[in-house]
Amino acid sequence: MKILDAVTPGRQDRPQAPHSVAGIRAGGLLGWLAGALGLGRLRREQLALWDGALSDAGLAVLCISRAGLQASRLWHQRLGPPQGDWLDWLRHSHALDRQRLAPRLQGLLVVPSPFGAVLHERLRLSDGEGGWTWFELRAEVLERDARGLARLARCALSDARQRQAQREREASARGLFRFSGQAQALLDGAWRIEQANPAFHRLCADWDGAMEGQRPAVLGPEVLATGGHEASALWSQLSDAARARPDEAGWEGAVWIQDRHGQLRSLLLRLHVIETGEEEEADALEQAPRRFMLEIDDRSAAEAREKLLLGLARQDPLTGLLNEAGLTERIAQAQARWRPDQGALCVARLDVDGFARINTELGEQGGDRVLQHLAHSLRSALRGASGPQDAIARLGGDEFGLLLHVSDEQEAHQALRRLLRHARGAVQDRPLSVSMGATLYPMDEAAAETLMRHAASALNQAKRDGRDRHAMFDPGDGQASEQRSHQLRDLEQALELGELMLYYQPKIALADGRVVGMEALLRWRHPLQGVLGPDRFLHHVESSPLAGRLGDWVLQQGLAQAGRWRDQGLALELSLNISARHLQSPGFVARLRELLAQPGAPAPQQLCLELLESSALPDLGLAESVLRECRALGLKLALDDFGTGYANLAYLRRLPFDALKLDRSFVQTLLVNEKDQALVRNALALARELGLATVAEGAESPAHLDALRALGCQQAQGNGIALPMPADQVSVWLNARAGRLPG
Repeated sequence: MKILDAVTPGRQDRPQAPHSVAGIRAGGLLGWLAGALGLGRLRREQLALWDGALSDAGLAVLCISRAGLQASRLWHQRLGPPQGDWLDWLRHSHALDRQRLAPRLQGLLVVPSPFGAVLHERLRLSDGEGGWTWFELRAEVLERDARGLARLARCALSDARQRQAQREREASARGLFRFSGQAQALLDGAWRIEQANPAFHRLCADWDGAMEGQRPAVLGPEVLATGGHEASALWSQLSDAARARPDEAGWEGAVWIQDRHGQLRSLLLRLHVIETGEEEEADALEQAPRRFMLEIDDRSAAEAREKLLLGLARQDPLTGLLNEAGLTERIAQAQARWRPDQGALCVARLDVDGFARINTELGEQGGDRVLQHLAHSLRSALRGASGPQDAIARLGGDEFGLLLHVSDEQEAHQALRRLLRHARGAVQDRPLSVSMGATLYPMDEAAAETLMRHAASALNQAKRDGRDRHAMFDPGDGQASEQRSHQLRDLEQALELGELMLYYQPKIALADGRVVGMEALLRWRHPLQGVLGPDRFLHHVESSPLAGRLGDWVLQQGLAQAGRWRDQGLALELSLNISARHLQSPGFVARLRELLAQPGAPAPQQLCLELLESSALPDLGLAESVLRECRALGLKLALDDFGTGYANLAYLRRLPFDALKLDRSFVQTLLVNEKDQALVRNALALARELGLATVAEGAESPAHLDALRALGCQQAQGNGIALPMPADQVSVWLNARAGRLPG
């Protein structure tokens, strides 16, 4: 028995549909589809367009139903008219493909399976010249009976070489009204349903179950009013558009409707005017357009997902608190609601003093637990003494943000002190020290983002004042603070745009003039001001989160360049400046180890990290631990600009430095200032006693080199040897120098 016989009982007694190309054109596929679908003349015209669209899209389609087999024109052209056995067309396929696909196609029709079963395969069809062409086959069951057997099925073939174009046009090529997944209805001039597809009935069943001959509830005056629309005005708008632009007349608008479960549903409606050219009697609406096509999109699920994602985008995953974006939004909302009789808004930032040490001792998971305990303690403090409009957020790392509604500045100070006490006892077995900075609105008349920056500025002040305390932002200093903020934003943008670069200045051995290394120096190729030195843009970086990002960029660029020099046969030690904030940031050593393990990276012995003596190292124990890990990796360490900073001899006693670099301010004047010469002499003597190598910066002339050599200094660098230069000029300079000792 043939498959078609199995799924269409009594088929042999029915007249067979025409199979010739002429028959198809005269009424084969189109007439058969119209009859099978029960469509009127309008739908026949649309089906004719659909059959043409199939050919334009390169799709050859075969339809199988109880009425017989019908094929599109392109199917006839490629495979001939369908025969009695619907699998007869497989004789044009490759034997291996035929053997593989025949049983699967049979099973698709006769085996009960869920509605809409689809078979998607590739196969080879004869090109008529002895060769084979790859096609994509999509066979699907469109309708089944109660036993699960196919009533209506379709096969579509497309040239696999055009499958991308096929995918883009698939929706329109398969866009038969009846089988569209979008809710669609054909309306008459009074907006009554003439025909509606299954998707429309499924969707509308949730609120009114409108049937043919009725106006759908979504076009009722009450529902249209939920979106600010009025029925008669909408009809007039469509009528005017139909007369002016008949091919473009349409409308789109959002409405809301309550379904049978009491849920409010968000719908997007589209109305398209369809002119048929027939003279019809006007309905309840005067001069009504002939037909409308109504399309409905249920946006409820998408909007719910969007709200969920928006909520997640405003939430910190570790603590469940708001994140910085969420807090900034809450501050802006509070500002919009604020009235003069409501006191003030206190915007505060808080972070844990020495959290890097906690993270090192407890590990990342232990550090996360400390932050979770702190978040819980701060949240409890707000619930216990503040209003429901107050908010707390984790801004990132160990930093938190707060929004407090207070009556005046005195109450703000009291609230901040109370929060500090709660923070200190957040972890039972580990007392915490935290610093806080805050600003008050409307005394500080700034936008939400700027209030957050002002609170950060006050937080930095609290840390400079000794930590474990809070500080309040002074709006009188706002101009200077804004200027710093602008500079940091400009520098961050320069980093993202690739405007930063490293220059390199040579270091020589004073004993023989040999070039022993290069120091990497940061430069900014400013689009308007030219190449800028670090003194023009690095003032405020150390106290900002940008310090870590910038330091990581310098490490990446410097290590990559040192690796290239090594590959060129240049044995040059590279010195890289490291800020104290970057050095003490979590994961510094792990990141350094990762960079050194990358292909092309230099040997660790080729690198020297230079730490400014002027860098603040409040946690000397942490600094010592990190530097010893760096030494264990094989890196050299130097204390830079010695003599200008905190002059803390504990740095030299505890920290594992290999070299001491004398600041240029002493070296440049040692020829004319006896005190500076004495300072240089004593610094060199101290370095010898401690077993440290010595490097003098600021060697501006041969005379400086002679004096430094006489004082026992080992290495020197400065403009008298060479100006800082881009990386591509280093080898040129080395070749020109050829190992000569200047002066």
